[in-house]
Amino acid sequence: MLTGGSAVHRREPHRARSLLFVAATRARDALALTRHGEPSRFLAPLLPRP
Repeated sequence: MLTGGSAVHRREPHRARSLLFVAATRARDALALTRHGEPSRFLAPLLPRP
């Protein structure tokens, strides 16, 4: 049995990525992604390189 937040902490990136995927795949007419600050580690590979 895991104690503390270690198991929850390890699942957070997967959960965040899954939520982004669900939101993006359920967009019907358009999808606008915005950011403030550093890009998400999930979207960085999709962004054009400077």
